[in-house]
Amino acid sequence: MFQNMQKKFLYEYKNYFKILRKKKIINENLYMHPCKKGFLGFTTNFLLKKNKNLFLNFYFLIKDIFYIGFYSDIDFYFNTNEIVKYNKIIVTYGNEECFDSLGKFNCNILNLNSSSLKNFLWIVIFQGKKIPKSINNNIFILHIAKKKFSFFFLLKLLKKNLKYVLFNPILFFLNVSLERIISDNVEVNFKNIFNKKKKIIYIMYEGQSIQKSIINFFKKTNIKSKIVCFLHAFPWPVPTNFLKDQIKIDKLILFSNFQKTFFYKYLGWKKKILVRPSIRYPLKTKITKKTIFLPLIYNEIDRAEILYNFQKLIEITNFSFSKYNIQLHPYTLGSKKHLNLKNSINGLIKNSSKTNLINSDASVIVGLSSHIMVFLKNNHKIFHISLNPILEVYSPNLWRGFFLEKISECIFLYTPCYPQYKKIFLIGKKNSNYKMLNNS
Repeated sequence: MFQNMQKKFLYEYKNYFKILRKKKIINENLYMHPCKKGFLGFTTNFLLKKNKNLFLNFYFLIKDIFYIGFYSDIDFYFNTNEIVKYNKIIVTYGNEECFDSLGKFNCNILNLNSSSLKNFLWIVIFQGKKIPKSINNNIFILHIAKKKFSFFFLLKLLKKNLKYVLFNPILFFLNVSLERIISDNVEVNFKNIFNKKKKIIYIMYEGQSIQKSIINFFKKTNIKSKIVCFLHAFPWPVPTNFLKDQIKIDKLILFSNFQKTFFYKYLGWKKKILVRPSIRYPLKTKITKKTIFLPLIYNEIDRAEILYNFQKLIEITNFSFSKYNIQLHPYTLGSKKHLNLKNSINGLIKNSSKTNLINSDASVIVGLSSHIMVFLKNNHKIFHISLNPILEVYSPNLWRGFFLEKISECIFLYTPCYPQYKKIFLIGKKNSNYKMLNNS
Protein backbone atom coordinates (compact mmCIF):
# COMPACT_ATOMS: atom_id res chain seq x y z
CA MET A 1 0.00 0.00 0.00
CA PHE A 2 1.05 3.64 -0.43
CA GLN A 3 2.08 3.93 3.26
CA ASN A 4 5.20 1.81 2.68
CA MET A 5 5.95 3.79 -0.46
CA GLN A 6 5.87 7.00 1.59
CA LYS A 7 8.60 5.70 3.90
CA LYS A 8 10.69 4.52 0.97
CA PHE A 9 10.25 7.82 -0.85
CA LEU A 10 11.33 9.87 2.20
CA TYR A 11 14.42 7.68 2.60
CA GLU A 12 15.41 7.92 -1.09
CA TYR A 13 14.64 11.64 -1.31
CA LYS A 14 16.73 12.40 1.77
CA ASN A 15 19.71 10.36 0.51
CA TYR A 16 19.50 11.78 -3.01
CA PHE A 17 19.78 15.37 -1.83
CA LYS A 18 22.41 14.41 0.72
CA ILE A 19 24.59 13.22 -2.17
CA LEU A 20 23.93 16.45 -4.09
CA ARG A 21 24.96 18.49 -1.03
CA LYS A 22 28.20 16.56 -0.60
CA LYS A 23 29.03 17.26 -4.24
CA LYS A 24 28.11 20.93 -3.62
CA ILE A 25 25.61 20.81 -6.47
CA ILE A 26 22.52 22.21 -4.72
CA ASN A 27 22.05 25.59 -3.12
CA GLU A 28 21.48 25.53 0.66
CA ASN A 29 18.33 27.63 0.24
CA LEU A 30 16.47 25.01 -1.80
CA TYR A 31 12.74 24.71 -1.00
CA MET A 32 12.04 20.96 -1.14
CA HIS A 33 8.26 21.09 -1.54
CA PRO A 34 6.85 17.54 -1.97
CA CYS A 35 4.44 18.50 -4.78
CA LYS A 36 6.46 21.17 -6.55
CA LYS A 37 6.81 21.24 -10.33
CA GLY A 38 9.96 21.91 -12.32
CA PHE A 39 13.24 20.28 -11.25
CA LEU A 40 11.93 19.05 -7.89
CA GLY A 41 8.82 17.63 -9.54
CA PHE A 42 11.04 15.92 -12.09
CA THR A 43 13.11 14.40 -9.26
CA THR A 44 10.02 13.36 -7.27
CA ASN A 45 8.44 11.52 -10.19
CA PHE A 46 11.75 9.87 -11.02
CA LEU A 47 12.11 8.53 -7.45
CA LEU A 48 8.46 7.41 -7.43
CA LYS A 49 9.00 5.82 -10.86
CA LYS A 50 6.07 7.76 -12.30
CA ASN A 51 7.64 7.87 -15.74
CA LYS A 52 4.44 9.01 -17.46
CA ASN A 53 4.78 12.36 -15.61
CA LEU A 54 8.43 12.94 -16.51
CA PHE A 55 7.65 14.60 -19.84
CA LEU A 56 5.03 16.82 -18.18
CA ASN A 57 7.52 17.89 -15.52
CA PHE A 58 10.07 18.65 -18.22
CA TYR A 59 7.48 21.00 -19.70
CA PHE A 60 7.10 22.73 -16.30
CA LEU A 61 10.89 22.83 -16.02
CA ILE A 62 11.25 24.83 -19.24
CA LYS A 63 8.19 26.96 -18.40
CA ASP A 64 9.69 27.90 -15.01
CA ILE A 65 12.90 29.09 -16.67
CA PHE A 66 11.08 31.54 -18.95
CA TYR A 67 8.84 32.61 -16.05
CA ILE A 68 11.94 34.05 -14.34
CA GLY A 69 11.89 36.90 -16.85
CA PHE A 70 8.93 38.39 -14.95
CA TYR A 71 10.81 38.43 -11.62
CA SER A 72 14.04 40.32 -12.15
CA ASP A 73 13.75 42.15 -8.83
CA ILE A 74 12.03 42.15 -5.41
CA ASP A 75 10.26 45.17 -3.92
CA PHE A 76 10.97 46.30 -0.35
CA TYR A 77 8.84 48.79 1.64
CA PHE A 78 10.13 50.12 4.97
CA ASN A 79 11.16 53.20 6.95
CA THR A 80 14.89 53.66 6.33
CA ASN A 81 15.55 55.74 9.44
CA GLU A 82 13.77 53.42 11.86
CA ILE A 83 14.84 49.96 10.77
CA VAL A 84 18.36 49.98 12.26
CA LYS A 85 17.12 50.18 15.86
CA TYR A 86 15.38 46.77 15.90
CA ASN A 87 17.23 43.75 17.26
CA LYS A 88 14.14 41.56 17.57
CA ILE A 89 12.51 40.45 14.33
CA ILE A 90 9.40 38.44 13.40
CA VAL A 91 9.24 36.94 9.89
CA THR A 92 5.71 36.08 8.81
CA TYR A 93 3.22 36.18 5.92
CA GLY A 94 0.38 38.52 5.03
CA ASN A 95 -1.57 40.38 2.35
CA GLU A 96 -3.43 43.69 2.02
CA GLU A 97 -6.34 42.43 4.13
CA CYS A 98 -4.01 42.10 7.13
CA PHE A 99 -3.40 45.88 7.27
CA ASP A 100 -5.74 48.53 8.68
CA SER A 101 -6.06 52.13 7.47
CA LEU A 102 -3.43 53.29 10.03
CA GLY A 103 -0.78 50.91 8.67
CA LYS A 104 -0.93 48.40 11.53
CA PHE A 105 -0.42 44.75 10.61
CA ASN A 106 -2.60 41.95 12.00
CA CYS A 107 -0.77 38.61 11.90
CA ASN A 108 -3.26 35.79 11.34
CA ILE A 109 -0.64 33.19 12.25
CA LEU A 110 0.33 34.62 15.64
CA ASN A 111 -3.08 36.20 16.31
CA LEU A 112 -1.26 39.41 17.18
CA ASN A 113 -1.21 43.01 15.97
CA SER A 114 2.09 44.73 15.19
CA SER A 115 1.13 47.55 17.57
CA SER A 116 1.18 45.14 20.51
CA LEU A 117 4.90 44.41 19.98
CA LYS A 118 6.33 47.77 18.95
CA ASN A 119 9.88 46.78 19.92
CA PHE A 120 9.84 44.12 17.18
CA LEU A 121 10.43 44.61 13.46
CA TRP A 122 7.81 42.68 11.48
CA ILE A 123 9.18 41.36 8.16
CA VAL A 124 6.05 40.54 6.17
CA ILE A 125 6.49 38.30 3.13
CA PHE A 126 3.67 39.90 1.18
CA GLN A 127 1.40 37.52 -0.75
CA GLY A 128 -1.16 40.04 -1.93
CA LYS A 129 -1.25 42.34 -4.96
CA LYS A 130 -1.90 45.83 -3.58
CA ILE A 131 0.65 47.30 -1.15
CA PRO A 132 -1.02 49.22 1.74
CA LYS A 133 -0.86 53.02 1.44
CA SER A 134 0.17 53.37 5.07
CA ILE A 135 2.79 51.18 6.82
CA ASN A 136 3.92 51.56 10.44
CA ASN A 137 7.58 52.17 11.26
CA ASN A 138 8.07 48.67 12.68
CA ILE A 139 6.90 46.92 9.49
CA PHE A 140 9.11 45.78 6.61
CA ILE A 141 7.32 44.45 3.52
CA LEU A 142 9.06 42.06 1.16
CA HIS A 143 7.05 41.71 -2.05
CA ILE A 144 7.79 39.23 -4.85
CA ALA A 145 5.72 40.88 -7.57
CA LYS A 146 5.29 39.84 -11.19
CA LYS A 147 6.58 42.62 -13.45
CA LYS A 148 7.12 43.37 -17.11
CA PHE A 149 9.03 40.58 -18.83
CA SER A 150 12.77 41.27 -18.98
CA PHE A 151 14.34 39.32 -21.83
CA PHE A 152 17.70 40.94 -21.05
CA PHE A 153 17.65 39.66 -17.46
CA LEU A 154 16.71 36.12 -18.54
CA LEU A 155 19.35 36.08 -21.29
CA LYS A 156 22.03 37.28 -18.87
CA LEU A 157 21.09 34.55 -16.37
CA LEU A 158 21.10 31.79 -18.99
CA LYS A 159 24.44 32.96 -20.40
CA LYS A 160 25.98 32.93 -16.92
CA ASN A 161 24.91 29.31 -16.31
CA LEU A 162 25.18 27.88 -19.83
CA LYS A 163 28.51 26.21 -18.97
CA TYR A 164 26.67 23.78 -16.64
CA VAL A 165 24.18 22.44 -19.20
CA LEU A 166 26.29 19.51 -20.45
CA PHE A 167 28.44 18.42 -17.52
CA ASN A 168 26.15 19.44 -14.60
CA PRO A 169 22.52 19.89 -15.78
CA ILE A 170 21.12 19.64 -12.22
CA LEU A 171 23.17 22.65 -11.15
CA PHE A 172 22.03 24.50 -14.28
CA PHE A 173 18.32 24.00 -13.55
CA LEU A 174 18.75 24.93 -9.89
CA ASN A 175 20.72 28.09 -10.71
CA VAL A 176 18.07 29.30 -13.14
CA SER A 177 15.15 28.55 -10.82
CA LEU A 178 12.90 31.34 -9.52
CA GLU A 179 13.69 30.36 -5.95
CA ARG A 180 17.44 30.78 -6.50
CA ILE A 181 16.88 34.23 -8.01
CA ILE A 182 14.68 35.29 -5.07
CA SER A 183 17.04 33.99 -2.36
CA ASP A 184 20.09 35.63 -3.97
CA ASN A 185 18.15 38.87 -4.36
CA VAL A 186 17.17 38.89 -0.68
CA GLU A 187 20.71 38.38 0.59
CA VAL A 188 22.17 41.05 -1.71
CA ASN A 189 19.56 43.66 -0.77
CA PHE A 190 19.60 42.90 2.96
CA LYS A 191 23.31 43.81 3.08
CA ASN A 192 22.39 47.40 2.25
CA ILE A 193 19.51 47.54 4.74
CA PHE A 194 20.42 45.77 7.99
CA ASN A 195 23.37 46.33 10.34
CA LYS A 196 25.65 43.61 11.76
CA LYS A 197 24.40 43.71 15.34
CA LYS A 198 23.30 40.50 17.07
CA LYS A 199 19.58 39.81 16.57
CA ILE A 200 16.95 37.30 17.56
CA ILE A 201 14.69 36.27 14.68
CA TYR A 202 11.37 34.45 15.05
CA ILE A 203 10.25 32.81 11.80
CA MET A 204 6.88 31.25 10.92
CA TYR A 205 8.78 28.49 9.17
CA GLU A 206 7.83 26.45 6.09
CA GLY A 207 11.29 25.65 4.76
CA GLN A 208 10.84 28.08 1.87
CA SER A 209 13.83 29.47 -0.04
CA ILE A 210 13.08 33.04 0.95
CA GLN A 211 12.99 32.07 4.64
CA LYS A 212 16.25 30.15 4.35
CA SER A 213 17.92 33.11 2.64
CA ILE A 214 16.84 35.40 5.51
CA ILE A 215 18.26 32.93 8.04
CA ASN A 216 21.53 32.63 6.11
CA PHE A 217 21.91 36.38 5.85
CA PHE A 218 21.53 37.05 9.57
CA LYS A 219 23.73 34.10 10.54
CA LYS A 220 26.47 35.14 8.11
CA THR A 221 26.23 38.75 9.24
CA ASN A 222 26.51 37.82 12.93
CA ILE A 223 26.93 34.18 13.94
CA LYS A 224 25.64 35.04 17.44
CA SER A 225 22.21 35.97 16.07
CA LYS A 226 19.59 33.52 17.30
CA ILE A 227 17.13 31.87 14.91
CA VAL A 228 13.89 30.46 16.37
CA CYS A 229 11.58 28.75 13.86
CA PHE A 230 7.94 27.98 14.61
CA LEU A 231 5.95 25.35 12.79
CA HIS A 232 2.66 27.23 12.37
CA ALA A 233 0.71 24.62 10.38
CA PHE A 234 0.63 20.85 10.64
CA PRO A 235 3.25 19.28 8.32
CA TRP A 236 2.12 17.70 5.05
CA PRO A 237 1.89 13.88 4.90
CA VAL A 238 5.37 13.58 3.36
CA PRO A 239 7.00 16.88 4.47
CA THR A 240 10.23 16.90 2.46
CA ASN A 241 10.35 20.68 3.00
CA PHE A 242 11.35 20.01 6.62
CA LEU A 243 14.18 17.55 5.92
CA LYS A 244 17.20 18.51 8.05
CA ASP A 245 19.67 20.50 5.99
CA GLN A 246 22.57 22.89 6.54
CA ILE A 247 20.43 25.87 7.50
CA LYS A 248 21.54 27.08 10.95
CA ILE A 249 18.39 27.02 13.06
CA ASP A 250 18.93 27.37 16.83
CA LYS A 251 15.48 26.10 17.82
CA LEU A 252 12.67 24.48 15.88
CA ILE A 253 9.42 24.67 17.84
CA LEU A 254 6.76 22.08 17.00
CA PHE A 255 3.29 21.80 18.53
CA SER A 256 2.88 18.05 18.85
CA ASN A 257 4.82 15.09 20.20
CA PHE A 258 3.58 13.18 17.15
CA GLN A 259 5.40 15.77 15.03
CA LYS A 260 8.56 15.47 17.13
CA THR A 261 8.62 11.68 16.69
CA PHE A 262 8.15 12.05 12.93
CA PHE A 263 10.92 14.69 12.61
CA TYR A 264 13.36 12.51 14.56
CA LYS A 265 12.48 9.25 12.81
CA TYR A 266 12.05 10.34 9.18
CA LEU A 267 13.44 13.84 8.62
CA GLY A 268 16.89 13.59 10.15
CA TRP A 269 16.51 15.95 13.12
CA LYS A 270 18.51 14.88 16.19
CA LYS A 271 18.25 17.90 18.47
CA LYS A 272 17.18 21.56 18.67
CA ILE A 273 13.50 20.57 18.68
CA LEU A 274 11.09 21.80 21.34
CA VAL A 275 7.37 21.03 21.68
CA ARG A 276 5.12 23.91 22.70
CA PRO A 277 1.37 24.65 22.30
CA SER A 278 0.37 25.85 18.85
CA ILE A 279 1.03 29.52 18.04
CA ARG A 280 -1.70 29.47 15.39
CA TYR A 281 -4.43 27.63 17.29
CA PRO A 282 -4.32 29.14 20.79
CA LEU A 283 -8.00 28.37 21.31
CA LYS A 284 -10.28 25.61 20.12
CA THR A 285 -10.59 26.05 16.36
CA LYS A 286 -14.07 26.58 14.96
CA ILE A 287 -14.71 23.95 12.31
CA THR A 288 -17.12 24.73 9.50
CA LYS A 289 -19.06 21.56 8.78
CA LYS A 290 -20.43 20.69 5.36
CA THR A 291 -17.60 22.37 3.48
CA ILE A 292 -15.64 21.36 0.39
CA PHE A 293 -12.07 22.70 0.54
CA LEU A 294 -10.29 23.21 -2.78
CA PRO A 295 -6.49 22.97 -2.98
CA LEU A 296 -3.89 25.73 -3.08
CA ILE A 297 -1.80 23.75 -5.58
CA TYR A 298 -3.87 22.73 -8.58
CA ASN A 299 -3.15 22.10 -12.26
CA GLU A 300 -6.03 22.53 -14.68
CA ILE A 301 -5.05 19.30 -16.45
CA ASP A 302 -6.27 17.46 -13.31
CA ARG A 303 -9.73 19.04 -13.42
CA ALA A 304 -11.50 16.19 -15.25
CA GLU A 305 -10.04 13.57 -12.89
CA ILE A 306 -11.03 15.55 -9.79
CA LEU A 307 -14.61 15.89 -11.08
CA TYR A 308 -14.71 12.19 -11.94
CA ASN A 309 -13.65 11.25 -8.40
CA PHE A 310 -16.11 13.68 -6.83
CA GLN A 311 -18.93 12.09 -8.81
CA LYS A 312 -17.61 8.70 -7.70
CA LEU A 313 -17.68 9.86 -4.05
CA ILE A 314 -21.37 10.73 -4.41
CA GLU A 315 -22.19 7.37 -6.02
CA ILE A 316 -20.23 5.21 -3.54
CA THR A 317 -21.35 6.94 -0.34
CA ASN A 318 -24.87 7.82 -1.49
CA PHE A 319 -24.34 11.15 0.32
CA SER A 320 -25.81 14.46 -0.77
CA PHE A 321 -23.43 17.43 -0.85
CA SER A 322 -26.00 19.87 -2.26
CA LYS A 323 -26.01 22.07 0.86
CA TYR A 324 -22.23 22.20 1.16
CA ASN A 325 -20.21 25.39 0.91
CA ILE A 326 -17.24 25.31 -1.50
CA GLN A 327 -14.24 27.14 -0.06
CA LEU A 328 -11.20 28.35 -1.99
CA HIS A 329 -7.80 28.77 -0.38
CA PRO A 330 -7.37 32.48 0.59
CA TYR A 331 -4.47 32.89 -1.86
CA THR A 332 -6.48 31.55 -4.83
CA LEU A 333 -9.54 33.79 -4.60
CA GLY A 334 -8.62 35.60 -7.82
CA SER A 335 -7.45 32.50 -9.71
CA LYS A 336 -9.55 31.70 -12.80
CA LYS A 337 -8.57 28.02 -12.85
CA HIS A 338 -9.61 27.61 -9.19
CA LEU A 339 -12.90 29.44 -9.81
CA ASN A 340 -13.58 27.17 -12.80
CA LEU A 341 -13.03 24.12 -10.62
CA LYS A 342 -15.33 25.56 -7.95
CA ASN A 343 -18.09 26.19 -10.51
CA SER A 344 -17.74 22.68 -11.97
CA ILE A 345 -18.02 21.01 -8.54
CA ASN A 346 -20.95 23.29 -7.72
CA GLY A 347 -22.72 21.94 -10.81
CA LEU A 348 -22.11 18.37 -9.67
CA ILE A 349 -23.49 18.84 -6.16
CA LYS A 350 -26.54 20.74 -7.40
CA ASN A 351 -27.40 17.79 -9.64
CA SER A 352 -27.05 15.47 -6.64
CA SER A 353 -29.89 17.33 -4.91
CA LYS A 354 -32.33 15.92 -7.46
CA THR A 355 -31.87 12.39 -6.16
CA ASN A 356 -32.79 10.88 -2.79
CA LEU A 357 -29.39 10.86 -1.13
CA ILE A 358 -28.41 10.76 2.55
CA ASN A 359 -27.30 13.98 4.27
CA SER A 360 -23.74 14.02 5.63
CA ASP A 361 -21.75 16.24 8.01
CA ALA A 362 -18.29 15.05 6.90
CA SER A 363 -16.45 17.74 4.97
CA VAL A 364 -14.41 17.11 1.82
CA ILE A 365 -10.83 18.13 1.09
CA VAL A 366 -9.36 18.00 -2.41
CA GLY A 367 -5.60 17.67 -2.91
CA LEU A 368 -2.75 18.48 -0.54
CA SER A 369 -3.87 20.07 2.74
CA SER A 370 -2.77 20.02 6.38
CA HIS A 371 -6.30 21.16 7.33
CA ILE A 372 -7.18 17.46 7.53
CA MET A 373 -5.41 17.26 10.89
CA VAL A 374 -7.30 20.28 12.23
CA PHE A 375 -10.58 18.50 11.49
CA LEU A 376 -9.38 15.31 13.15
CA LYS A 377 -8.14 17.22 16.19
CA ASN A 378 -11.69 18.56 16.54
CA ASN A 379 -13.18 15.06 16.31
CA HIS A 380 -14.62 15.34 12.79
CA LYS A 381 -14.62 12.85 9.95
CA ILE A 382 -13.39 13.99 6.57
CA PHE A 383 -13.35 12.71 2.98
CA HIS A 384 -10.17 13.25 0.98
CA ILE A 385 -9.96 13.22 -2.82
CA SER A 386 -6.32 12.80 -3.83
CA LEU A 387 -4.82 12.13 -7.26
CA ASN A 388 -1.43 11.51 -5.65
CA PRO A 389 -1.95 9.54 -2.40
CA ILE A 390 1.77 8.91 -1.82
CA LEU A 391 2.40 12.64 -1.37
CA GLU A 392 -1.02 13.88 -0.25
CA VAL A 393 -2.65 11.32 2.08
CA TYR A 394 -1.81 11.03 5.79
CA SER A 395 -0.90 7.48 6.75
CA PRO A 396 -1.71 6.08 10.22
CA ASN A 397 1.57 4.14 9.88
CA LEU A 398 3.53 7.41 9.93
CA TRP A 399 1.19 9.69 11.90
CA ARG A 400 -1.19 9.08 14.81
CA GLY A 401 -4.69 9.92 16.02
CA PHE A 402 -6.95 8.58 13.24
CA PHE A 403 -8.16 5.62 11.21
CA LEU A 404 -7.92 5.68 7.42
CA GLU A 405 -10.32 3.89 5.09
CA LYS A 406 -9.60 3.56 1.40
CA ILE A 407 -12.88 4.01 -0.50
CA SER A 408 -11.33 3.94 -3.98
CA GLU A 409 -7.94 4.53 -5.58
CA CYS A 410 -8.27 8.30 -5.08
CA ILE A 411 -10.86 8.64 -2.29
CA PHE A 412 -10.18 8.18 1.44
CA LEU A 413 -12.10 8.63 4.70
CA TYR A 414 -10.39 9.81 7.91
CA THR A 415 -12.02 8.98 11.25
CA PRO A 416 -10.67 10.32 14.60
CA CYS A 417 -9.21 7.65 16.87
CA TYR A 418 -10.20 8.10 20.52
CA PRO A 419 -8.38 9.19 22.66
CA GLN A 420 -5.32 9.73 20.44
CA TYR A 421 -6.98 12.40 18.30
CA LYS A 422 -6.80 14.77 21.29
CA LYS A 423 -2.99 14.62 21.09
CA ILE A 424 -2.69 15.42 17.36
CA PHE A 425 -1.49 18.86 18.44
CA LEU A 426 -1.39 21.01 21.56
CA ILE A 427 -3.74 23.96 21.87
CA GLY A 428 -2.29 27.04 23.59
CA LYS A 429 -3.83 29.65 25.83
CA LYS A 430 -5.14 33.08 24.90
CA ASN A 431 -2.40 35.74 24.75
CA SER A 432 0.33 33.08 25.15
CA ASN A 433 2.10 34.29 21.97
CA TYR A 434 2.25 37.86 23.27
CA LYS A 435 3.66 36.78 26.63
CA MET A 436 6.24 34.50 25.01
CA LEU A 437 7.54 37.13 22.56
CA ASN A 438 7.25 40.12 24.88
CA ASN A 439 9.34 38.36 27.54
CA SER A 440 12.02 37.20 25.11
